[in-house]
Amino acid sequence: MRHPARATALRIKSPGGRGGNALRHRHFREGGVTSPGAPLSSLAEGGQLVPDHRIPEPDQSLLLRVAQGDAEALGQLQQRHGGSVYALAYAILIDAVQADEVVAETFAFAWQRAAHVTDSLSGSVFAWLNGIARSQARALLQARDWPEPWFLTPSPLRALRPTPLEAS
Repeated sequence: MRHPARATALRIKSPGGRGGNALRHRHFREGGVTSPGAPLSSLAEGGQLVPDHRIPEPDQSLLLRVAQGDAEALGQLQQRHGGSVYALAYAILIDAVQADEVVAETFAFAWQRAAHVTDSLSGSVFAWLNGIARSQARALLQARDWPEPWFLTPSPLRALRPTPLEAS
């Protein structure tokens, strides 16, 4: 049995209604010819499935387009990596609203800094975006108002019975 993320079965009716259904498989591999979200092209003559051979644009070239001011490229990066940026932010903050803020701030920062980073980026764009998101999420986490630790709050029991240091 094939893994569901690796292959999807499609039933296609043969032309003229003869011959029943033909079972065709499309294989999805990371970095391959097609991706799970890529639409299928129409059927060619003879009822054969013609796969869509669009190769997704690499992240580095999308970042280069963002550096040149292409908002569509930023949208493609956000579609591609927005989910993982959100998941990372939510894992740190455990707050959906603040995680959304982190996603927005991450891609706004990417829009502003893309021109400065394109030449010096040694790792992947994915790692760079997640690093920005991690930093933003940690900053929000540190800025929260945390309750005072239990050992610093005055206890009503302390008033009844002084500690040995207080008694002397």
